[in-house]
Amino acid sequence: MGKTTGDRYDRVALYDTADEKLTVVAQGIENEVFNSPLWSPQGDWLAFVQSDSAIGLYHASDGAFEALELAPANPPAGQESEVGILLGGWSYDGNWLAYKYVYEPLFDGESYLLNRQTGRSYPLSFPTELWWLKWSPRTTQIAGYTMESVYIAEASAADNASDMETSVHYQHPYFYIDSIVWHPDDNGLLVSTRSKHNLPPINYLYYLDLDSGEWTSIGKYPTGTSIVAMAYSPNLTEIAISARDYATYENRLNIIAAQSFETVTQLDLPTGPRFYQIEWLTADTLVLSTGDNLYVLPVSEPEQAHWLLEQDNNPLLKAYSSVLIEDWRQ
Repeated sequence: MGKTTGDRYDRVALYDTADEKLTVVAQGIENEVFNSPLWSPQGDWLAFVQSDSAIGLYHASDGAFEALELAPANPPAGQESEVGILLGGWSYDGNWLAYKYVYEPLFDGESYLLNRQTGRSYPLSFPTELWWLKWSPRTTQIAGYTMESVYIAEASAADNASDMETSVHYQHPYFYIDSIVWHPDDNGLLVSTRSKHNLPPINYLYYLDLDSGEWTSIGKYPTGTSIVAMAYSPNLTEIAISARDYATYENRLNIIAAQSFETVTQLDLPTGPRFYQIEWLTADTLVLSTGDNLYVLPVSEPEQAHWLLEQDNNPLLKAYSSVLIEDWRQ
């Protein structure tokens, strides 16, 4: 399981749900972190932002620790030097880590790929206003996106180069981009969007084919409802989507067919917390994160849905004043 933290989110810890054991991996982290820590694809190393100049690696089985030095921060003129770091995760083969500096007050900052073996960082030719970084699950391509565009770069081209090759980008003329998810097998992305010219904006879900650049409309969500998270099922037949009404705080899970995009089922989720992350445990069972708890949902038996940690007796909240579950290992 992932990250538990105290005030200012200054600790990284592992919580074993089987024996209820809490292991502190690192503490005293003073800089702002985003999307940290993250398990390696092989499930052996946990990566997290150790400081404003290093990524820490913790080996869960033997407790080994490594620190990988980051490229020097370079705040743009006119912005404060206070640094936050967004950890963009691992490449599918575990050889690369992505990260992005975040500077106050505009949250702009340069992006890098860090070679796990050499410890060398390579700057990405992505814009500084990039929101997020997402690795392909089957290639060394990495995607980043701003409100206006999706950018794609290739990590393997950096082995003997001083810089990454120039990225390509894709833009929709009528919609802003909210989030993206890679297709596990094909060279394409699910893209959550919102209309540029409607107030309040209308949310649409698209599939972007990176080979052809074609945008295929999947569906529209009601005004006031936003797509929060998306995930393909392990057998690639379905897509799970969590959506939230920001006026009523009602949450809903939509499952659609991955090929036809037709609705398979719709399920109500608990009202209140924001379900910002989805993963499939099996072809029939989902787990959704609210940040301080995990909600396990058997799709065919939704009446068996349950919180992994007791809401009124959460062991993580007993240990720390606040927690942020960022990543978990099955």
